[in-house]
Amino acid sequence: MGYYPTYCALLWREFRGLRALPEGKAIHAYLLIRGSGRGARGCEAHKFHTVSVLSKAKDAEAKTLELPRRSYGSIAQREVVSWNPKEGTTYAHHKRLPVEPFPGQMRQDYSKLDMPTLLSRIRACCRSETLEEGMRIHRGIAYSELERDVDVGTALIEMYGKCGSLENAQMVLDKTSDRNAESWTAMIRGLIQNGREGAAFEAFSQMQWEGVTPSKNTLLVVLNACTDPASLAQGKLIHALMVQNGLDSDVQVGSALIQMYGRCRSLDAAQEIFERLAEKDVEAWNAIIAAYGDNGQQKKAMQLFNEMQQQGIVPNNSTMVSILQAFASPCALAEGKQIHALTVDKGLSLDAEVINALMGMYIRCECVDEAQVLFEKMSRKELSSWNLLLGAFAHQGNGQKALEMFARMQREGIKGNKHTFVHMFNACANPMFLVDSKRIHTSIFGSELERDVLVNSALISMYGKCSNLDEARRIFDKLSARDVIAWNAMISAYTNQGDRKKAFHLYDSMQKEGIKPNKDTFLYLLDTVVNMSHLAKGKMIHSHIIQNEYQSDPSVNNALISMYGKCEDLQSALQVFDTMPEQNVATWNAMISTCAQTGETSMAFELFRQMPDEGMQYDKLTFVSILGACISAAELVEGRNIHTLVREKGLELDVVVGTALTSMYGGCGSQEEARKIFEKLPQRDVAAWNAIIATYAREGNQKVALELFDEMQQEDLKPDRFTFVNLLSACTTATSLEDGKFIQACAFDKGTESDVIVGNALMDMYGRCGTPADARQMFDKMSQRDSNTWNTMMEIYSQHGLNKEALLLFKQMQLEGGRPNRTTLLRVFDVCAKLQVLSDAKLISTRLGDYEVDLDVEVGNVMVNMFVKCGSLQEAKETFDKMLNRDVATWGTLIAAYAQQGRGNIALQLFAQMQQEGKKPNESTLASVLSACSHVGPLEEGCDYFNSTSVDEGMQQSVQQYGSMVNLLGQKGRLDEAEDLIAKTPYKDDKAMWMALLGACRVHGDVDRGKRAAEQLLQLDPQNSAPYIMLSNIYAAAGKWDAKARVRKVMADKGIRKQPGISSVEVRSKMQEFVVRDRSHPQSREIYAELDRLTAEIKKAGYVPDTKQVLHNVESEEEKEFLLNTHSERLAICYGLISTPPGSPLRIIKNLRVCPDCHIATKFICKVTGRDIIVRDGKRFHHFAKDGSCSCGDYW
Repeated sequence: MGYYPTYCALLWREFRGLRALPEGKAIHAYLLIRGSGRGARGCEAHKFHTVSVLSKAKDAEAKTLELPRRSYGSIAQREVVSWNPKEGTTYAHHKRLPVEPFPGQMRQDYSKLDMPTLLSRIRACCRSETLEEGMRIHRGIAYSELERDVDVGTALIEMYGKCGSLENAQMVLDKTSDRNAESWTAMIRGLIQNGREGAAFEAFSQMQWEGVTPSKNTLLVVLNACTDPASLAQGKLIHALMVQNGLDSDVQVGSALIQMYGRCRSLDAAQEIFERLAEKDVEAWNAIIAAYGDNGQQKKAMQLFNEMQQQGIVPNNSTMVSILQAFASPCALAEGKQIHALTVDKGLSLDAEVINALMGMYIRCECVDEAQVLFEKMSRKELSSWNLLLGAFAHQGNGQKALEMFARMQREGIKGNKHTFVHMFNACANPMFLVDSKRIHTSIFGSELERDVLVNSALISMYGKCSNLDEARRIFDKLSARDVIAWNAMISAYTNQGDRKKAFHLYDSMQKEGIKPNKDTFLYLLDTVVNMSHLAKGKMIHSHIIQNEYQSDPSVNNALISMYGKCEDLQSALQVFDTMPEQNVATWNAMISTCAQTGETSMAFELFRQMPDEGMQYDKLTFVSILGACISAAELVEGRNIHTLVREKGLELDVVVGTALTSMYGGCGSQEEARKIFEKLPQRDVAAWNAIIATYAREGNQKVALELFDEMQQEDLKPDRFTFVNLLSACTTATSLEDGKFIQACAFDKGTESDVIVGNALMDMYGRCGTPADARQMFDKMSQRDSNTWNTMMEIYSQHGLNKEALLLFKQMQLEGGRPNRTTLLRVFDVCAKLQVLSDAKLISTRLGDYEVDLDVEVGNVMVNMFVKCGSLQEAKETFDKMLNRDVATWGTLIAAYAQQGRGNIALQLFAQMQQEGKKPNESTLASVLSACSHVGPLEEGCDYFNSTSVDEGMQQSVQQYGSMVNLLGQKGRLDEAEDLIAKTPYKDDKAMWMALLGACRVHGDVDRGKRAAEQLLQLDPQNSAPYIMLSNIYAAAGKWDAKARVRKVMADKGIRKQPGISSVEVRSKMQEFVVRDRSHPQSREIYAELDRLTAEIKKAGYVPDTKQVLHNVESEEEKEFLLNTHSERLAICYGLISTPPGSPLRIIKNLRVCPDCHIATKFICKVTGRDIIVRDGKRFHHFAKDGSCSCGDYW
């Protein structure tokens, strides 16, 4: 029997690899022939079979467990001694296999297992990430001595960390009675593996505080927590500890330090470490190659790769992985393919690690098809390879392919890990795939994956992108341990939905809980800054980036440049660009895009031309960025020049660049060239089809756009949301409504009708086609609505004159928890101006801060205009004073407001102040100044402004200025000069000037001139009732009733009707409307009682009805007085008086001019009631004061 130990030892020592497999099999067969068989041969036989199993289990390259399992199965009595080597070696070489359960006898009591068996089992669970079995073992030894054993504790910590269960890992560490360096190292490694680098540093500090000296392994592990420039200081401290412990000359330590400095973007330090190493092995070379490659210095990485081989160092798998990662970008595809060829020459292409690196290179070079070819050639597909492809589909947003690949995995019996599910949730983060996402989510219920932080972070992100914030927040709140990734996912969910306030609130909470933001946190927050009103927040984020030492990170700086571009702050973007310690191609691309966004196209082209001089090679995104600056016919020549460069670079047929060229030609109005580029593309994806469809849709050519849509589907391409958005944009008139409905049916058929972006486009289409009711029906059908949904519906209402409905919709938005943004407020302020509802205007304006909208120039201008239209100069001036920046429009609006209300002195003062601040007036401003002159100063002053300002400003008088001058002459009674001025102007056909002259003729009773002015107006606009009414009133005031009757007959014969006078008053945020002799109001009796009382009171104060203003041929003075007293404005005033507190001002709106008698009566009403009454009629504002005066100076 002596041969058993001899051969067993021989099997164990000599035959342990693929090349030794035949010899191992021969010895196994020889021993079987000598009688080992299946009979029990005592301990020696068991040892033999155990070693036989071990020799075959070490056959990692054989890619099969058939022989070791058969050998193990031949043992009649399987005990621990035969299980341990099978367990340990099997899972050492097949890490992703599920851990098999123990045989029944061994499973009964885990606490009775010997130490090697227990450790082997726990380590197998760690390698295969089989958390359920690991927890079962832990429960089996709970409260036993084994649980407190330091080696078992270390193995459990390692297992829990690898499986993502950090709470359990910490619990085991706390229970371990004699924690040593390895226990702490396992805990630190687990924290790092789960993205908790900050906690890893804390654990490292705690370890030393407890007096445990870090081992070399501890220091190597904790170095991995130094992942970016923000952790460079920590890395230097660990480096100092290594030097202190005499490890600085160790090549393994040196390689780890090089890697750390590379990750922290400190290439000089990495190079210095490398040069100091006395002996540079392959791992040291790999480290320095990776350091340069990861930092975008591909040339240096390739130089080192060549130098390494020249010095006789043979590249290994890790070398090829490092160099492939260095060239994993679209602009380095050619170099990546060369390295691929080299891996074949070196005989490394069959290695799974290298194949994965090759796949990764092709994926990052946007050549997913080539990666899939490599994948299909693999004889045994590792789970990591499946995950790589799923990750690629996720990056592409190709949920359909990801779902197909996932289904194939399930059919082939491949069990996914947490990374698999993370990729799936990322790939399906689209409302189109929400049902599939929920199904996959359900499949992990009850498993450890349901509690995994990384998986939950992906779920939060997925539900956020699918607009299901409630579910995203539920998952986030349920997490017991939230790392920075989970916080980032929830912040990102809010930013995707435009909820900046909640995103920043979460950011504050995150910091209060001691979670340090990483660069992704800042990237997500920067995404919330989308326009100039958010600039202050953007600058705050910038300051936090500096505080957290991310200011040298290229991706963060690139995002800052883009943010400043969206905020139209080109100077800040340039400052970031110029002060960056390290610029890459993406930086230049971002700066070019920013210049294009801010309208600085010439600077964009200049930067583009500078790139080669700065050592920057154009990549695909460079061309996409610069082509984005060619947006009109003016840039067509530049666009063609860039096209020539694209052709020289061999990128014309690339689908991404080809799509950008198609869009450029389409945007520049050259449909023919756009179509040529599109037809040339050998492969056309959905984006390419969208670009050509948009080209025709932009011109309203829905026929060709729909033909292309049909062709696209014939090529078996599924249209996406943007396809439908582009198609719908072509439907711009009522004649295209049927096409719009057809597109909606197609969207429904493809399952995209429920997509919020498509829903918004459908609403917009119905609005443009003139059917707001259909738009509202679409709005009501939408299960998910974003701020654009509400904004679009409000805009549709406003465009169709349904301003009351628009305001009600805004209030509904608030009740339903919708989040108004800057666009919402711009629209609702415009609605308030049209409705002249001051109370709503004031309430909404006070909530700017709540909505996180800054008082920038555009918002301020709209608010000033709104308060002016609502008749509140006080609020308008207060808003004006709060604005930090004002443009010409701001000044012009306020000057015009004071001029309209008869406060000419203030208007002229503002004009002088405007000029002092260096603002150049425009035509509207100068017209307002002339209007102000009509209320103050002699006529000559107005003439001086009319003549001198135009000369000073170097411009010809505009039609507005001529109109204001005619109005000024008319007010001063110089009607002949006003008529002569019209005759001399280049704008003789301007209706506003003739109306101004006709109005002056009414005031001054000039019948003949009034007739001429009316005739001119009727030639210009025969269907306008205003000239007829005005001329009729002139005849009536002159007592020419027959002439008035003839005018009325002409109106009747032509079917022209007088617009009825309507007056409204705002009471408790509601507008109440009245017409002449109106008795429809529920409080009509009280209104007329107040009218009688008030009429008697003002008569006592001196009011005498001017019955000449009764333009009806009636004899009775009493009847004439009744007709005057029951005008709509008086009824509105009376209702306001009985419905509002004494002394409060009233605001009246009338669609026509106030009649002269009502004007006189209102002055008396103010005097006897002690109230201010602001009336806006069809011509101007009248501010009636308590002293009985009016701001118009009795001219309107």
